[in-house]
Amino acid sequence: MSIREVKRPNQEAAREAVLELLDAGSGLPVDNAQVFLLVPHFANTVYLKKLLAQKGRALGVEVNTASSWVRDQWELWGDGRRLISSQLRRTIIAKLLSEHQEQSEQPLLPATPGVIELVEELVQGYLPYLEENPRLNPAEKAVIACSHDYAQLIDSMGYCEVSQAATLLPSKMKLPAAIVLTGYYWDELPYHLRLLFDELGVTLIKNTQDSPTPQQRTQELTELQSRLFKPTPEDPVTPEEAVKFCFAAGPSAQAQLITNVLVEVHTEKRENTKRSAKTTLVTSKNPLSLFSQVAPRLKEQGIDSSCSARKNLAETDAGREVMQLLELLSMEVDAAPLEADITPPSTLINTFLATDYALNPLSGLTNKQAYAGDYRWRKNRLVTPSSILSDLQSDTPETLKGVIGDLQNNNATEALTKLKSWVFSKQD
Repeated sequence: MSIREVKRPNQEAAREAVLELLDAGSGLPVDNAQVFLLVPHFANTVYLKKLLAQKGRALGVEVNTASSWVRDQWELWGDGRRLISSQLRRTIIAKLLSEHQEQSEQPLLPATPGVIELVEELVQGYLPYLEENPRLNPAEKAVIACSHDYAQLIDSMGYCEVSQAATLLPSKMKLPAAIVLTGYYWDELPYHLRLLFDELGVTLIKNTQDSPTPQQRTQELTELQSRLFKPTPEDPVTPEEAVKFCFAAGPSAQAQLITNVLVEVHTEKRENTKRSAKTTLVTSKNPLSLFSQVAPRLKEQGIDSSCSARKNLAETDAGREVMQLLELLSMEVDAAPLEADITPPSTLINTFLATDYALNPLSGLTNKQAYAGDYRWRKNRLVTPSSILSDLQSDTPETLKGVIGDLQNNNATEALTKLKSWVFSKQD
C-alpha cells in the first residue's frame, strides 16, 4: 500500500482536513473500518478528542499517539510476547556488554553509558533489520553480534522490541483500520513506524506552513558525514574549505572566533558567486548560548542569522506566560481573617505572578497597563485570583482574550496556539 498525502497551508486548515476526512463519504483508504487518528503528543489527543466531541464526530474514532497505538495493537493482535520496558532493556544491554568485556581479550564494546545508549537506540528502532555485513569494521560487527544476543535473550524471557512488533503487526491485524496521521513529519518518524504505516497504508495530513525546508548540502559535508564512524577510511575526504572546525582558546573567545570565521566566509561568498552553498550552518554543543553571543556581532556586520534549537517550555516567553497563568489559576486565597495591615502571603504571591505575566512581552499589555494593574492589586488586601484574571482579560487584546479561558479549561495546547498566532501577527 502507499501513503496518501493531504497538504494544507496552516494548522487551522489541517484541523479542518481531519474533520473532512472523518465525514461520511470522505474517501478514506479503507471503507467500513475503525478510524485511528494519530498525533505526536498526548496533549494533542486531549484537544482533538474535545474537538471531535463538539463536532459530533467522536464515535468510531480513536485518537492516540503513534507509539501508544502500536503498543495497543500489539497487545490486541500480538503473539503473546510483551513489549520490553526501557529500564529492562537498559539492564539487559549493560549485562551483555559487561559479559562481552569479560570474555574478550581485546573488548571492542566497553559498557560505558554512551555505548549502552547506542545499542539501546539500535535495538529499539532497528532490531529486525540488523544484519552481518563484511564491510563493517570489528566494532560495528561486535554491536550487531550483541544485538542478536539481545534478541535471543528477550525472546526467551517472553519480550520483544517495538520495532519487532511493528514488523509483525500488518500480518496479524484481522480487522480493517483507516489510519490518519496529523502533526507528523514523515521523514522524522522512526524507521520501523515508516515501514509499518507504508505497509498498512495511511493518510498523512501535512501542515506545509510548518514543514522544514531542506537545504542543499555541499559534497564535502556529505562525504564527511558518511565517514563519521570510520576513523581510518581508505578514501579520506579531500578538504575543500566547505567544512571548518573552530577551536577557541577558551569559552570567552568562542563567540568572537565564530564571528570572525562567519564574516570571512560571508565575504568570500559575496566575492565568489560560484559557490553553491547559500547558507552557512554552525553547530555547537549549546547553540542557543552561542547564538545569543554571536548574533549581535553579526548584525553589526550586516549579516542575518537564525537559530534552530530546543528549549524547555518554561525558558521561552510563551512558556513563562503559560506557567505564570497556570500557577495563578491554581492559587487559593487564604481564608483566615485579616488583622491590622498585614497582607496575606498568598495575595502577595498572586499579585507578583500577575505582574510578571502582565510584563511578559506576549501578554499583549503595555508597560503602563502592567504597572497600573500591579499598583491596584498590591494596594488591595482583599484581591483574589478571579478578580486579577478579570482585570487581565479586560485589558488584553481581542486576539489573546481566549488564552486565560483555555488555561482555565486545562487546554494549554490551544492557549499556545493563540500565542503563536499573536506572535506571527506582530511580525513585519
